[in-house]
Amino acid sequence: MKKIMPILAMLIIVPFVLCSCFAKQVESMSLSYEELELHVGDTKHISVTIKPDGADAGTINWSTSDSKIVTVDDGTVTGKAKGTAVVTAESESGLKRVCNVTILDKEIEGITVSESSTSVKKGSKIQLEAKVKPVDAPSDNIVWSSSDPETASVDNNGMVLGENEGVAIITCETENGKKATCTVTVKDTEKKTTVPSTEAPTQAVKQESRDRYPTARYYNYDNDFILPDSSIRKLNANEVMGLGSELAQDAINEIYARHGYVFKTKSIQKYYESQSWYHENYYFSESDLSEIETYNIGLLRKYN
Repeated sequence: MKKIMPILAMLIIVPFVLCSCFAKQVESMSLSYEELELHVGDTKHISVTIKPDGADAGTINWSTSDSKIVTVDDGTVTGKAKGTAVVTAESESGLKRVCNVTILDKEIEGITVSESSTSVKKGSKIQLEAKVKPVDAPSDNIVWSSSDPETASVDNNGMVLGENEGVAIITCETENGKKATCTVTVKDTEKKTTVPSTEAPTQAVKQESRDRYPTARYYNYDNDFILPDSSIRKLNANEVMGLGSELAQDAINEIYARHGYVFKTKSIQKYYESQSWYHENYYFSESDLSEIETYNIGLLRKYN
């Protein structure tokens, strides 16, 4: 029995010795990337190559020098915040390789301006706003420019100043070349824009209209309205034809503004807030419009 035990031990040990003798030893380890550049939110997988082929490096452990900037999960790198970090891969035998990762801000995919077209009086200002997509992409380095600064100038924040009567194209552009534009029409306040009428309302007509339509507000009829009496007198086709879509829309807006309508477009709302006769009415409804006003809005839309 004593002679059998050593023989059995040899039979158990020899296979392991033979396997270790013939097993391929790891000579080197490399990564598919030594440098990586990603945007916030992007991911990239780093693969490991072991040489010689067939050698086993065992489990590869991954780590990052700054998990606030970069995370790594089994070789998959994810950008978390702008900055740099080092991703390390280490084998069980102690081999290490690193990848230097740079994370950039999210790339802007598109840009729009708060308004595609608008108007401003000479000497007045209007604020345009740029909106980028995705919404969390940085928008600090947007460049604003004007096709005709002598007509409408614009500062670095999108504030437009009406310089002289005319039309200018305001452009905002991102660092990666995305663009959006707004057509700005500058009106000369010294040239009162009204449509000639042979049926100018008398004070009696104005008072009658006030009494008949008490929900409407009638202030300062000498202000620079497109159609000063559009809330108290039915217009005719000859008066509104040829106004053009922009002036016609302004004429419609002023009808609504007399009722305190709150405009969704910021620039239009700011303009009417600057008028002494305008008072916000958050309870406005279409039923507040008089028959005359409803008729005139329809006429303005029909012929423009």
